[in-house]
Amino acid sequence: MRNKISALIGVMAICTAMLPTDALGYWANGYEVLVNGNSIGIVENELEVSSMLAIVNHQLTSAYDEEAAVNPDIQLRAKLVTSEKLLDKQTLHDEIASCSDKMTEATRITIDGAESICVADSNAVTESVQLVTEALGIEDGQSDVVELVGYYDQLAPEVSVLSAEEAADYLINEKLLTVYTSVTDVTEESYIPTPEEYTDETLYEGVKVTTDKGVAGSTTVTTVSSYVNGELTNTTVSSEITDYGTPAKVAVGTKPRPAGVGSGTFMTPTNGRLSSPFGMRWGRMHNGIDLAASVGTPIYAADEGTVICSEYKGSFGNLVQIDHGNGYTTYYAHNSENLVSVGQTVAKGDLIAKIGSTGRSTGPHLHFEIRYDDVPQDPMNYLK
Repeated sequence: MRNKISALIGVMAICTAMLPTDALGYWANGYEVLVNGNSIGIVENELEVSSMLAIVNHQLTSAYDEEAAVNPDIQLRAKLVTSEKLLDKQTLHDEIASCSDKMTEATRITIDGAESICVADSNAVTESVQLVTEALGIEDGQSDVVELVGYYDQLAPEVSVLSAEEAADYLINEKLLTVYTSVTDVTEESYIPTPEEYTDETLYEGVKVTTDKGVAGSTTVTTVSSYVNGELTNTTVSSEITDYGTPAKVAVGTKPRPAGVGSGTFMTPTNGRLSSPFGMRWGRMHNGIDLAASVGTPIYAADEGTVICSEYKGSFGNLVQIDHGNGYTTYYAHNSENLVSVGQTVAKGDLIAKIGSTGRSTGPHLHFEIRYDDVPQDPMNYLK
């Protein structure tokens, strides 16, 4: 198909020669465009018209078929351009597109300046972008489209005008938009101030006793999670102390330790797996921890002290108790055999028994307790 575009060359060159010299700077060669005999405006370059006709026909044939192309009678009339406004590309497009009854008013979406799909109007643009944001964003977060989305009105093939939902699906499937979401979570957590220590001449060296538990404060923890198209990409956590509370008071012993008096620090008494922690268990208090290991695994004194019990004792089975002479006592229960005697002084790390399953036991393990003034303590707060 040949496009009928002809130029009517007038007396432009002669007229130009007749213009005053100081007026030449305000005049330029141009072309008045006539479509089917109607003047639609002026362009600077005749190629603008043929290029735009090709664009319109590409839109039509892509949406329909080759028979949908238009072939209007287009004439270009050479003339001088002064203050008359030149045709912008959009107006030139729509004037040529109006030659087809298959074109309709629409709004074309642009993404970072590049042309994309068409929808009915600007409201459909807003709705489609919102649908994309909701689909690719995170609930309760602040979501924004990364790309710059714009639009302009343009005649377009009627069948290519999409609904807001269809446009959103297209933008998602073609990965044309990127949605960044920031989710902020603020929580209040307990803040434990650093204990304040002071010396106490009545306590042995190495012994530390909490004399005032203090009062916990609070910390505001802010977690910001970043998502791109619903995928977590980064998390930052910051905290601010909002209440410093009151620090605990801890007495630190300075009294020289005689032989048989423990240091107040404890080593793990055997190599085993923690199978039961300190605390409530099966509706009753479990005063120690259980360390599971095979029968015969060595058990060592957790600290220096004097053996005050080495016998079979009820549900404990074979039990060793060590008085560390500083208010602390340790228990070692369910042993297959005890290797120390009452009254014997042991050093930290001395072999005192072997793991078994005597007494009330569900399998071979060491039941280990630390007591201060006969009050059970959580061993995990002491073991390194």
